[in-house]
Amino acid sequence: MTAAKSSLPLADAKNMPALAQEVMQLRQETALLQQLLQLAEQVAAGLQLNEVLDRVYDGFRHLIPYDRIGCALLEEDGCTLTAVWSRSEAHVPHIGEGFRRGYLGSGLACLLHSGRPRILNNLQLYLADHPGSEATRLIVAEGMHSSLTCPLLAQGRPVGFLFFSSMRPHTYREEHEQAFMGIARQLALLIERGQMCERLQLLNHELLQAKNQLEVRATYDPLTQLLNRGAILEGLSQSCCDPSQPLAVILADIDHFKNVNDVHGHQAGDMALEAVARRLGRVLRGGDAVGRYGGEEFLIVLPGATPDVAMIVAERLRQAVAGEPVDLGGGRSQSLTLSLGVCCQPGGQAHDVACLIAEADQALYAAKAGGRNQVMLAA
Repeated sequence: MTAAKSSLPLADAKNMPALAQEVMQLRQETALLQQLLQLAEQVAAGLQLNEVLDRVYDGFRHLIPYDRIGCALLEEDGCTLTAVWSRSEAHVPHIGEGFRRGYLGSGLACLLHSGRPRILNNLQLYLADHPGSEATRLIVAEGMHSSLTCPLLAQGRPVGFLFFSSMRPHTYREEHEQAFMGIARQLALLIERGQMCERLQLLNHELLQAKNQLEVRATYDPLTQLLNRGAILEGLSQSCCDPSQPLAVILADIDHFKNVNDVHGHQAGDMALEAVARRLGRVLRGGDAVGRYGGEEFLIVLPGATPDVAMIVAERLRQAVAGEPVDLGGGRSQSLTLSLGVCCQPGGQAHDVACLIAEADQALYAAKAGGRNQVMLAA
């Protein structure tokens, strides 16, 4: 009986193992490209770095060899590397988030300048030659024997490193470099975008702080922390917009304040103004407002206050200041008093800012002329 003839020429039959290997390699390259495409889509979708790294670890493991991946980023000083993420098959990871080391003068610095990956297929031998490498010592302690380190470059600017490690020695070859660098390029883009977002957030925060500081300066008196003249007048104008409710204002002036400055100095005078401002603020009702009108003079706005209520509030203000001496520092103190002028306008008629202030000022003048340390109601 004659043997059945092969359906393929003998030469083709001999090439079958090579063809099968080539097909397998093409399939692996296709799968790798698909994973890289998915990675690019994840980066474009705005996923966080930790999320993308987790997906890299899970998605590429059946295509390229590693038992550990770590990511470290350069700090702003350009001299320090900080670990920001890692996953390992080791039972006890030795390098985790927050691990920091200087990298200038190390082999890693050369990698950033060259832009090329580095393969170390015998980490124990490398550690023997570089006993000062703390990171290598810790990786070896995790059970790793080979490593492939990829620099992370964003538009040519170094941002960090991606570390692939294997528990087997002599794992990595040059053909692995292209795949790992493809991953590194996508991650570098993500890191750059994240850093840009962080810088933008920082700038926005600084801008908001500057805006708030400007608003504070435009609204509050820097010494007393009360509303400044413009802000208290604006508040009075707004209160005048509701003619249905009564409205009262009080002008208060510290008696003989010039003597405080002359005798104790202007720093003591500032302390006196601060103390008076605090006492005034403690007396006022909810909805009332007080501001530094100028010098040692204060303007108080009392929305909805009738003359009786306004006089009661004014008397409480006077007593709050006269009740106990004011500390001027250095063991010194000074008794102070207030003269206050009150003006009220009833509800049911239009309120007039200029008229309120002018009449309160006249009442204040009368309180001064009448001996100070008293409250006068405008006629």
